[in-house]
Amino acid sequence: MEIDSVREIKDKYYSSLRFSIEREVMSSPQYGVRASPAGLVARVAPTISLGVGHDPNGHHLSVRVQHRAFLTGSTVEKLKRLAKGEIAVKYIGRVHALAAPSMLQEHCSPLLLGCSVSYVGGTSGSLGCFVRDAAGVVSILSNNHVIGRENQGNVGDNILQPGPYFGGRDPQSAIATLQKCVRIDSSQNLMDAAIANVMPGVQLDASTIGGGVNLSGKTVMPSAMFVVKVGAVTGLRRGTITASEHSGIVVNYASLGDCLFDNVIEISGDGTGPFGTEGDSGSLVVDDRGDAVGLLFAGSDQGEGVSYANPIDPILGTLGVSIYTSSPASP
Repeated sequence: MEIDSVREIKDKYYSSLRFSIEREVMSSPQYGVRASPAGLVARVAPTISLGVGHDPNGHHLSVRVQHRAFLTGSTVEKLKRLAKGEIAVKYIGRVHALAAPSMLQEHCSPLLLGCSVSYVGGTSGSLGCFVRDAAGVVSILSNNHVIGRENQGNVGDNILQPGPYFGGRDPQSAIATLQKCVRIDSSQNLMDAAIANVMPGVQLDASTIGGGVNLSGKTVMPSAMFVVKVGAVTGLRRGTITASEHSGIVVNYASLGDCLFDNVIEISGDGTGPFGTEGDSGSLVVDDRGDAVGLLFAGSDQGEGVSYANPIDPILGTLGVSIYTSSPASP
């Protein structure tokens, strides 16, 4: 199927399908939604997500199911008819923000891409890359839930390397201070991202990824491509983008609960294990040329254990920064 045809189906039917699905969820006991006072009922229910699937022959409608009851429901059958069979349906279950329960887990000097970082009182996530604003200030880029305390962080808060889970302590492990977070709401989210300004004198290596791949400083749109990331827990992992532009992925956060994300990239591992796991959140996803594709932020432990990333270009634009690469040195 042509990519524009997939987008037309997705955009035309997503809003109406979501409304009918949520109404069905709240009215039927098979979905396990308990009767509760209105103020206590979750505003976002894990249901069905639609996206653009990538395969060697072109594109197809990608359908991701977060509740098993929908696998045999009328909604999926309707989507199969609309897509004329050019559809891939996959059960992914609950999707969780990747926060942690090598060398990248230890104190790193210089700072390395993928090394463990966290806010004070957190556990551990991963440093995605370094970025620079128009004034030349260099910052680390990671997730809001990794360095921004899920919307609760304040400008100037210390960011630790490694994270507390791996022994980081405040203030001796502080390497940056929180500068800006993209707020996460219960719905209408496009990214889980934040930046923190690198402290003076902190050494960094802003280009080495590993496996013969170095960060180029360029960005690329997601497509059916092989990708690489380096994270604090699983280290260097390779995978394949199986879908993009997914709308309706519901991600569970420790303090925020279930939050809805659109325009999400889906990545499958290469068969040796999942592309990312707990503690890899914030990792930068790149192609085999080192061009940045997205920022890892969530994953599913059901079905095939896929990982999810936000496209990098909207993140950079929203935060007003560009990717920074350098030799090991202080910024």
